[in-house]
Amino acid sequence: MKNLYAENPALYKFFHRNLAQAFSDLNLDRGKVLDYLAYVLTHFSRTSNLYKIKQLGSKKVETVVEMLLEIENRRLQDEPLLENQEVLVRKHIGDFTMFMSGIFREYVQKMGVLDFYVMEGSRSYRHVSEYAQKQYHESSKVFEELSRRFENYSGALDYLKKVYFYYPEIDDLIRQTLRQLLSWWKLIWRCICFSKNRFFWKF
Repeated sequence: MKNLYAENPALYKFFHRNLAQAFSDLNLDRGKVLDYLAYVLTHFSRTSNLYKIKQLGSKKVETVVEMLLEIENRRLQDEPLLENQEVLVRKHIGDFTMFMSGIFREYVQKMGVLDFYVMEGSRSYRHVSEYAQKQYHESSKVFEELSRRFENYSGALDYLKKVYFYYPEIDDLIRQTLRQLLSWWKLIWRCICFSKNRFFWKF
């Protein structure tokens, strides 16, 4: 698995430290799943990464449904993604649904799509795990665990945001960064919900 620490070391450390505490509070085992979820949070701190999937070329996809439809459309057009490309798209779907159902759980619940996100996220991570296992890659166990206990880890991200994003001991620079990120994330979420006049179908 790539160097999870490199993208934004300070922010990764913050997410990792507080996610570790959240895991402890919730009696979840620490380990490589913790490392990976800290990476997901750091990766999506750049909001363009929410819907940037290089395996789909220049085509911009904003929702889980659009991501799944794009995979199917490629098959129907006799231009299917290569297996390793589809795995990376599935990984993005898993990360996206984990992030949204965790950090923005209240919005996902209001839209009535939490169960859908949990189902598709778990399914996508299982797909990634099976591929990684065929390649004898150590990450297969991480994605298997994320698939099997998707709802638990999504709930841990929700708990993390509610308890530790607003903790008074947070460094001022980190606090400012979090406020900025939350405002960006909320803006993007609203755009995803309301753009193109597809308020519900987009999910």
